[in-house]
Amino acid sequence: MFAGGADAWRGEAVRSGMVQPTVRRAAIFDFDGVLVDSEPTHMDSILRTIRGEGWDADPGEMFREFVGTSDRFCFVTLAERHGVTLDEDAVNRLIERKLGHFLDAVEGGAVVAHAGAFELIRAAAEVVPVVVCSGSRRNTVLPVLERFGVAGVVRGVVGADDVTNTKPDPEAYRAACALAGEDPGACVTIEDTDHGIASGVDAGLRVIGVRHTWDNDRLARADEVFDRIGQITVEDLLGR
Repeated sequence: MFAGGADAWRGEAVRSGMVQPTVRRAAIFDFDGVLVDSEPTHMDSILRTIRGEGWDADPGEMFREFVGTSDRFCFVTLAERHGVTLDEDAVNRLIERKLGHFLDAVEGGAVVAHAGAFELIRAAAEVVPVVVCSGSRRNTVLPVLERFGVAGVVRGVVGADDVTNTKPDPEAYRAACALAGEDPGACVTIEDTDHGIASGVDAGLRVIGVRHTWDNDRLARADEVFDRIGQITVEDLLGR
């Protein structure tokens, strides 16, 4: 897309006045809710899992509370509300059961890409390192990336199982920037939730919000907000 790679593109961008001299050198993408419309499928998979334990929860309240958090946080929180304390084995068992429900749904076509998401990843990967940073585990993310043909495009994935503290803690984004080989201040990410935006901002990245999941009131800390990821160009992503 840009002959000569990242350095040539950055130089031409600055010389032409298309962007200011500060150009991001790596692009980090959130996964659920940014690249794919998967949040409802995650919530349904969690609900099916807890109902197998004899628990229940209101789907709408679950969505509002848990979108952008980890499976571990969801199960521990829901268990406590039902008077149950989970040990590590029990937590992992629920996570694995939920993964089975989720991957079955993926195979059934329940998870679809947000329009323009993977086109943007491919375009960005032509000029800078691209990493996916997710609150989901890698064994949830990778099958979906493979299904959409972009697993080989990204440098790697940082998932919930790669960090001690998941979003909104900044640890995941710091790890993603390290994987990209850049300092956080040289990186940009796209997020759709307040938890994800807090993680990126507190790690020191430029954060672009998209209104896929929430409106402006929960995206207030983002540096810039678009309605849809399909509106974002490589210049929007890297050039400001």
